Amino acid sequence: MTFDPADPRLDGFRRLNEPRFRRRYEEQFGVFIAEGPTVVDHVAANAVDLIDAVLVDSRRRERVPAGLDVPIYEAPQSLLSSIVGFEFHRGILALCRRPPLSSVEHVSSLESLAVLEGVNDHVNLGAIIRAAAGLGVSGLLLDPSTADPWYRRSVRVAIGSVVDIPMARSARWPEDLDMLEGMTLIAATPDPSAVDIRSIGKLDRPAVMLGAEGAGLSPEAASRATIQVRIPMRRGIDSLNVGQAAAVLFDRLLG
Repeated sequence: MTFDPADPRLDGFRRLNEPRFRRRYEEQFGVFIAEGPTVVDHVAANAVDLIDAVLVDSRRRERVPAGLDVPIYEAPQSLLSSIVGFEFHRGILALCRRPPLSSVEHVSSLESLAVLEGVNDHVNLGAIIRAAAGLGVSGLLLDPSTADPWYRRSVRVAIGSVVDIPMARSARWPEDLDMLEGMTLIAATPDPSAVDIRSIGKLDRPAVMLGAEGAGLSPEAASRATIQVRIPMRRGIDSLNVGQAAAVLFDRLLG
């Protein structure tokens, strides 16, 4: 589709290099950006009804998923970059609607959870979501300070798996943890006094609690755990990156 670069229908694709603006814009309009062919393909395969429009490099029209019935705007690379606000080379973007968040009550009824406190790095958050979706975690519970899982960088690192798994945002933290009745709350920590993850098997309805890099879980959240576990490390390494740790824990506890 040919278009004027100033066309207001492209507003959802603009200023992607301005995180503060994008956070306000995307939350106000309930949208998110899927960036790159792998992410767009995943969203199209698993939640195609969420896609509202596509912006694609005119030399890479084949990257548009087959049968996608939405407005498709083709642009040369230079024009595409001027619209999004940075040198964009991934070839394709999709503007998508955010599905509604689940309630805390709903995710508390699931068979397994990842519970995140203060995970404010979008790359780490995306890695956790990807691991959760790929390794069979049923849902996520986010505390109020955890980053926006629908932010472009999180969606990209998660390869679009944000559309695969129900997520809830706590409004009362850490009191909402008390609603996870019947689940086994497992606090991840590098503390050497914690239980070696290799010594335990699958636990009934696990809820794996993960904190931010460095800070870890707050004492208030950790105190609600049924068990505290650690991943044993060697060669003076204190701990894994939280995204890596999440994958190990999910595999051990759900595999």
